[in-house]
Amino acid sequence: MKTAKTLRNILENPVVQTCLDKSQSIDSLVRKVGGEWSADLVARRPAPAYRESVDGHMVYKGTDLDLFTVMNALAQREAVINIPRYDSMTITKLRDDQRLVSKTNRHGQVFGTIANANVHSFSTRIKDYNVIQTNQKGKEEVGAFRNFALVDPSGRMYDGWRTIEFKATPEEEQFFEEKNLYTMPETIAIKSFVHPNLAMALFGSRYLETKALANRVSDEAKFYRTLAGILRNAGVNLGGSEKPSVKTFVAEDQDLEKVTVESLEAKLVLPEATGEYPLLGIDKNGKLKHYEAVSSNYTTKQNILRFAEKRANGLSYSVGPRINAPVRAVELAFYLDGFKGGLRESGNEKDPAWGIPDWVRNYREGPKTRIEWNALEIAPKVALLYRIKENLVTVKA
Repeated sequence: MKTAKTLRNILENPVVQTCLDKSQSIDSLVRKVGGEWSADLVARRPAPAYRESVDGHMVYKGTDLDLFTVMNALAQREAVINIPRYDSMTITKLRDDQRLVSKTNRHGQVFGTIANANVHSFSTRIKDYNVIQTNQKGKEEVGAFRNFALVDPSGRMYDGWRTIEFKATPEEEQFFEEKNLYTMPETIAIKSFVHPNLAMALFGSRYLETKALANRVSDEAKFYRTLAGILRNAGVNLGGSEKPSVKTFVAEDQDLEKVTVESLEAKLVLPEATGEYPLLGIDKNGKLKHYEAVSSNYTTKQNILRFAEKRANGLSYSVGPRINAPVRAVELAFYLDGFKGGLRESGNEKDPAWGIPDWVRNYREGPKTRIEWNALEIAPKVALLYRIKENLVTVKA
């Protein structure tokens, strides 16, 4: 079987081409690529929760509607959810400018799904209105961002919560009714975080272009964060705009343990990027400025520092999570359902319906590395690599 054309010509993909040119902005790509993974619930065709048996009785089978799709749909409309009971999966850290009103019925608007880059854990990010925060002027405000685990490091649905409550829109309500998804009034039992069919997306051009964009986001964030560090170390600061430090401490009486979990690590090898990241600055009035070089002028350095820190933080904490979530969802789906019989061994991978190259086993990126991968050499200087590795994580016992 010949390799699919969309894979062979991946370097002609406009998204990949832009990602490999540092002089080009990726801001429009973030909206475009992120939108391609948007979750339209009413366009889905999930299996009904109950199916009729040969004797006419309704037998529970469980819907294949996945939680990743549901949470993304809620985040798109910034829905308010309530988690009646939640047990933290990791170390609980407290801040001296925040206080928690109640540990139960954690509720607030959903703003996105967060994926861990090293293990298969996922979280939902909400503005938790159970938290009271004191701002810089000493005034108390309701709500602070918190991440609530949905999937544990091993890729299983996290058992620290049982129910997520939300008010369905009329369109969602009609969808749930027409698709027979309710197991009891206003209740849907969801069995999986990612749909098994998502596993084959690992071999698709949409995943590859999103992976390329994730690589670019990470590299660009590193560049501007390094630039900001150089300026800070040279004595440049932003004066009165500096934020006061917040003390963080670990809550007492936490029984913790270190556990080893498996995860799938995937890597997209691409040609070296060309061009240079632009040297930009933001003045005190918020106006964007372009510079040819970092001059000796202190105000210029402040402007560049102001932009570099803002850009690095925006890429790392806003853009990065939005792009990484679908990438890691595909990789989790492949880890769970991409192998015949669930046996995660080389040579046991399921094949997609379209053509892919032959696997190269024990692939090494260079003579000095000992890490071995399973590789698909998609095009000249382009390879998709994966390996199963072990990770040591700290969780609550």
